[in-house]
Amino acid sequence: MYRETFIISFPPGSSGKFLANIIWDMHQDLPAASTQTMFNSWHGNANFYYTTNELAHYKYSEINYKTIKWRPYGIDNDPKHNPANIGLFYTHTFPIIDDIQNNSMLDDTKFILISPCYNSLLEIIGNATYKNEIQIYLGGNVNFGNIGHDWLYRNYVEEFGYVHEKDFKNILQTDKDGIQVLIKNIYDYTLDTMQQGQDIPPHRLSFLNCNIPEQIKDRTLVIDYLDLFQKTNTGYLALDQLEKFINKKASDQIKFRYEEYVNGRTQFIKDYLYNLVPLLLE
Repeated sequence: MYRETFIISFPPGSSGKFLANIIWDMHQDLPAASTQTMFNSWHGNANFYYTTNELAHYKYSEINYKTIKWRPYGIDNDPKHNPANIGLFYTHTFPIIDDIQNNSMLDDTKFILISPCYNSLLEIIGNATYKNEIQIYLGGNVNFGNIGHDWLYRNYVEEFGYVHEKDFKNILQTDKDGIQVLIKNIYDYTLDTMQQGQDIPPHRLSFLNCNIPEQIKDRTLVIDYLDLFQKTNTGYLALDQLEKFINKKASDQIKFRYEEYVNGRTQFIKDYLYNLVPLLLE
């Protein structure tokens, strides 16, 4: 039986998790499970994580296109968690065509990519830096488990030398100057490297250039990052494109939640990216 499957691929900080939740909710006859946090993140709906085998070794939002497999329904193979029985996953790994072609599980999978332009680099890198590093610095990283903590810890060790991981929590509270320097280094390095046209993990430059392999072009949608927030007569440009691509209409509830996210993004830029972040990183 044909089953719809989707992989959303995007660089950190470009709203891919938000878009994954929108796609999930457009398919399911369920109350929207995603939640918008004070940092304008949508990380509440974990049901679709379990529609693949990748969760067991999923770290830093990277996946292996060669070995990914779709699971029926998801959690406990129970249809109530996924009535539409779609497969859905998100990743920061750009599509690798050789691996995709060698995995029959992906023969019919549709790919949705978010591609930033150079003009939006400041925003998406600031977005990712704030949500993955600065929230920890402020003690407010309640939505990301240990991923951001691990990233900050590894970079701290590289910059200042080894400390035991169990002592790192105390360092976050006592060595504010060191953490501030570290965050600035991460932000500046990422932005400078990309502006110079050099690639850094997880292959952000690939998303800027976004050269889609011919073999999957007919089942790939590329959304310009700024089009997520571009108003149209019917809503927003990216949502219009998405409706046509997946052949599903967004409900009024989904459109309302989409509008909430756009408004949150505007406020987030005003309050954090161009206000708080420069103060922390000056």
